[in-house]
Amino acid sequence: MTPNRSGTPVPQSSRNAVSGALRPWQRTLYRWLLLPLGVMAANSIYLLAFTRYSAFFMSMLLLHLVLGLLLTVPLFTFVISHARRMFRTRNRRAKVAGLSVATLALLIAATGLIMTWQGATIENRAVYLIHVLAFPAAIIAFILHRRAHSHHMAFRSVLISAVSVAMFLGVMAIYQYLEKPPQRIVNQDGDTQYFPSSAETFDQGLIDPVRLSDNEYCRECHPRTYERWEKSAHRLSSFNNPFYRRSVELTADRVGREKTKWCAGCHDPVVLFSGKMGKATLHEFSYDDFEAQQGLTCMSCHSITQIKDLSGNASYVIEESTQYPFAFSDNKYLREVNKLLIRMEPSLHRKTFMKPFMRTPEFCSTCHKVALLPSFNEYKWLRGQNHYDSWQASGVSGEAVASFYDPPAPRSCRDCHLPAYPAEEFGARDGKLHDHAFPAANTALRFIEGDAEGEQFIRDFLTGAVTVDLFAIRRGGQVLPIGPALPTLHPGETVDVEVVVRTRRLGHSYTNGTADSNETWVSFNAKNADRTLMESGSLGADGRLDQSADRLSQLILDRDSRQMDRRQPTDIHATLYNNSIPPGAARVVHYRFKVPDDAIGSITLKAGVHYRKFSRDFAIFALGPNAPALPVTDLSEDGVTLPVSDSRVADSVASRPTDDVGERANSDPLWLRWNDYGIGLFLQGDLKGAGAAWETTASLAPDQPDGPLNRARALLKEGDFAEAQHALDEAERRHPGWAKTRFFRAMLAKDRGQLETSLEELLVVTKQFPRDRAVWNQVARVQFLLGRFEDALESIDRVFDVDPEDLTGHYTAMLSLKALGRKDEAAVEERWYKYHKDDETAASVMAGYRRDHPFANRESLPVHVHDNVEPVAPPAPDWIREIGPSGYEYQGTVPYGETTLKDDRPPTRQAKRPAD
Repeated sequence: MTPNRSGTPVPQSSRNAVSGALRPWQRTLYRWLLLPLGVMAANSIYLLAFTRYSAFFMSMLLLHLVLGLLLTVPLFTFVISHARRMFRTRNRRAKVAGLSVATLALLIAATGLIMTWQGATIENRAVYLIHVLAFPAAIIAFILHRRAHSHHMAFRSVLISAVSVAMFLGVMAIYQYLEKPPQRIVNQDGDTQYFPSSAETFDQGLIDPVRLSDNEYCRECHPRTYERWEKSAHRLSSFNNPFYRRSVELTADRVGREKTKWCAGCHDPVVLFSGKMGKATLHEFSYDDFEAQQGLTCMSCHSITQIKDLSGNASYVIEESTQYPFAFSDNKYLREVNKLLIRMEPSLHRKTFMKPFMRTPEFCSTCHKVALLPSFNEYKWLRGQNHYDSWQASGVSGEAVASFYDPPAPRSCRDCHLPAYPAEEFGARDGKLHDHAFPAANTALRFIEGDAEGEQFIRDFLTGAVTVDLFAIRRGGQVLPIGPALPTLHPGETVDVEVVVRTRRLGHSYTNGTADSNETWVSFNAKNADRTLMESGSLGADGRLDQSADRLSQLILDRDSRQMDRRQPTDIHATLYNNSIPPGAARVVHYRFKVPDDAIGSITLKAGVHYRKFSRDFAIFALGPNAPALPVTDLSEDGVTLPVSDSRVADSVASRPTDDVGERANSDPLWLRWNDYGIGLFLQGDLKGAGAAWETTASLAPDQPDGPLNRARALLKEGDFAEAQHALDEAERRHPGWAKTRFFRAMLAKDRGQLETSLEELLVVTKQFPRDRAVWNQVARVQFLLGRFEDALESIDRVFDVDPEDLTGHYTAMLSLKALGRKDEAAVEERWYKYHKDDETAASVMAGYRRDHPFANRESLPVHVHDNVEPVAPPAPDWIREIGPSGYEYQGTVPYGETTLKDDRPPTRQAKRPAD
C-alpha cells in the first residue's frame, strides 16, 4: 500500500484505477481544460451577479460566448472519448455521475446556442434557467464523479480555485459599489430651455436627433412593431401631420414660436430636445426639416426615465438611452455583434426601454393630460384635454367607488389602445405583441394617407364605443318605453322622444382629446311613409353639420367671444358647453315633432351617433378649399317603427305588447335601459326625473342594488335625507357590504352632521379604494370639520398623489394650514387654489356669443329640446376667405418680446405624510 497526500494508505488497485482512467493525451487535455473552465465559472457568476451597462460587462459577455464556443470541441472530445470507459465500468456511482456531467454539458451547450440564436427572452425563460442551473449542477456531478471513481479529490486545488473566483467577484462587487450612477440635474424653478413644456432631459442638455429618431435600429429586431407604428397617429404627431402643423403655424404667427414649445414636448420631441427650438435657432429651422418630420419616435417614448408628477404637459424626464456597443456603427458586422449581445443578455435592453412605469396609465398621463399655463395664454391656468383623470375617477380604473357602472375587471389605457395581437417577433410573449398602431379615433390621418385598411381598422375600433337607444316617448307625466311594448302615436299629437346615448367600451369621457375639434353628434329622423316629419343632425351639401344638431363635443370661445375653431390654444378663454359623456354613463337627448293630422299606418324613428375627426371648416383650414370630405363613422344606429292609431284621441292602452320590434342598438334588459335613462337625467340636473327612473329600475330588478343606490344619489342632492336613508338601506339589503352603499351612507351621515360616523365609513372605503381622490377629499373635509387639521393635511397628500392640481384639495389644505397658524404654507395653498380656480368673469365672454348663436346657446343648456323640423345650415366662418390653396399659409412673423417667458407657478408644499 502507498500513502496518498494526506498520508492515508491507498490500495495499489485503486492507484491503478486512477492512473488507468485516463490515457496520457486525455490527462493532458483534462488539465488544459481546467483553467478555461475555471475562468468560465468566474465569468458566469459575474454575468449573473453584476448585470449592468458597462464596457467591461459587455466584454465579459462576449468572452462568455467565445469561451463557450472554444471549449465545446475539446470538452466534448474528452467526454466522448472518456464515455466508452464509463459505459464499461462497474462503478455504478461513477457511471451515473459521469453520464450526468456529459448530459449537463450537452444541455449547457445546446441552451447556450439556442439563446445565442433566438435570444434569452422571457419566452425562452425555461431555456435560460436550464442554462444557468446546469452549470453548478455539472460541477457537483463532476466532484461526485471524481469521488466515486478515485475515492479522493484534490481539495487544495478546488479551494485555491474557489478562493480565486471569490476574490475576483469581491473586486467586482467593490467596483460595482463605488461606481455611482449619473445624477439628474434638477432645475428648481422649472424654467428650462424647454419651458413651457414640462419635459426635461436627464442633465438638462440636448439629445442627438439622429439617435432619438433612429427607428430603423428598432426595426431590425422589431419589424412587425415598426410596421404597426408606421400606421399610428404617433408616427404623424409632428409637422408631418398637416392638421397639427397648420394649428401650430397659426399659433406661431400670433404669439411666436417660443410658446409652441408647450406643444413640442408631446408632439415634436425630436425638434425640442435637439435644440431646434432654442433661442439661437428658433427662427432658423423649417417645419420641413428632418427633425420636424419624425413624429413621436420609438426612442421618444422608450427613452423616458421618469414621470415627474401627474400634472401632464409632458411631465417626464428623458435621456439619450444607453445602448449596447456598436448600436449605431456603420459597419454591418459590428451591428451584428450589437444584435448578438442583445440576444445573449436582453434584460438590460428590456430594463432600459421597457421600464415598469411604461405599463401604467400614469405613463400615458404625461401627454394625455394637458393644462394651459398663464405664461402661455397670458390669461390663467386652464384645463385642456384630460384622458387620465376621467379614467382614474371612473369605474373602469377600479380606483373609484362612486361610478355608475364597473366592468368585470379594471382596464387601463394599454388594454384598449395597446392591445395584444398574434404575431411572432423578438420579444413577443406567448406569440403576441402589443399593437403599436395605438388604435384610437383619428380616422382623418389614415384617410389623407390613402390607407383604406388603416382607416377601416380605426372605424371598426370606434364602432360600438357608444350606443344609442330610442328609449321612450314622453306623454304628459308618463314615460312610455319603446320596447318590448310599442307606444301608439295619434294623428295631430306632439311627440316627445327620449333618446339615450350610453358610453360602452370607453375608459374616459366621450369625446375627449381634441374635443373642441372632434365633430361628433346625435342624429334623429322621423318619417311617415315617404314623408319626413323631422330631421336633425345631417350634413349639408357643403359638408357642414346642421347647426341645430345635438353635439357631444365642446364649444370653446376666445376672449373676443369668437369660437376657437382652428385649435389655436393660446386663444382659449371660456367653455360655452362641454357635452362629453363620462365613462359608464349616459346622456339623454330630447326631440319633439308633430304627427300630421292625416298620418296613417306607422311612423319610423331613427337615431344615430356619428363621429368625424375634424369639421369641414377645419379640414379647409388644414388642407385648402378643395380638401376632401373627411370620413364619418357611424358609431351606433337605432330604429323602430311605431303604429299610428286611427283616432286623434289617446287609446286607453298607451303601449301595445309586440314581439316584432326588430334588432335594436341597445339589447340590454329594460331595467338597465331605465337605469341609463336615470343616469342621463341625473347628469343634466333633472333630479326628480332621475329619481323616478331609478324607482322604476328598482321595481323591475328587485335583486339588483343599482336602482335604490342611484335613487339615493338623487335624494341626497335634493336634501331628502329620510328617503335617502330608506333607499340606502334597501341597497344594503340587496348587496350587503357594497362599498358604493357605504360611501353614500357616509355622505348622508356627513350631511346630517354625524361626522364621526361619516369618517369611520369613509376610512373603510379607503381600504378598498386607496387611490380614490374624491373619497380622500371627503375624508379631509370631515377631518377639518372635526378640527383634526394635521390629519386633514395627510389625507390631502393622498389626493395630491393622484392629482397635484386638485382644486378641492388645495382649498381644504389652505383652510387646514390657516387653522394651524402655518400662514406661509397657507398662502402657498391659497395661491394654488386661485391659480386653478375657474374665472367667474368668463361668463361675460359668453353673453355675446349666446345672443348671436341661438343654437349654440340652446346646446349649452343642461336640459333642452330639439324641435327644428329641418336641418339648419351653418354659415362659413369669416377667416375661410383667407385660406390658401393648400390651407393656412404660414407668415413666419416674430412677435415683439416672444422669447420672454416666465414660469409663475406657485411653489409646491412639501408633503409631510408618513411613509406607508
